[in-house]
Amino acid sequence: MSRKPSPALVVSLVALFFALGGSALALGHGALARGCGAGNVRGAVHLHASQAFPDRYTSRGLSGRYSCSGRGVQAKRVDVGVYDVRFAGNPGSVAVATPIASQQLTLTWARQGDGAFRVFVRDLRGNGVEADFALTLS
Repeated sequence: MSRKPSPALVVSLVALFFALGGSALALGHGALARGCGAGNVRGAVHLHASQAFPDRYTSRGLSGRYSCSGRGVQAKRVDVGVYDVRFAGNPGSVAVATPIASQQLTLTWARQGDGAFRVFVRDLRGNGVEADFALTLS
């Protein structure tokens, strides 16, 4: 006996699909172009970490850069597994850092006085490691 899904089930599945795909969609520039209003993604970047990453602010080594302010996104390496990322003129104050690596890592961040976000990339023992990460700002 075959049953058709109810309209409520279809609507809930569509909502679930968009909720699960929301973070991926948020990294596309079309979804981000809505400005700095409350509830919007205010910034996003993928940092390609390495020991050779510059110790002065640069946009090299970054991809998927977006800032709702329309100004640049820059980063610098402070120490092993420690990076400062700044979104110039961006009012966002909360960030989510996500590791992009095959090993388990812990990422934490702290807001700096100059408005940058200092991201700490650590292995499970607490040692600093060089691993790519994505940072999303709201």
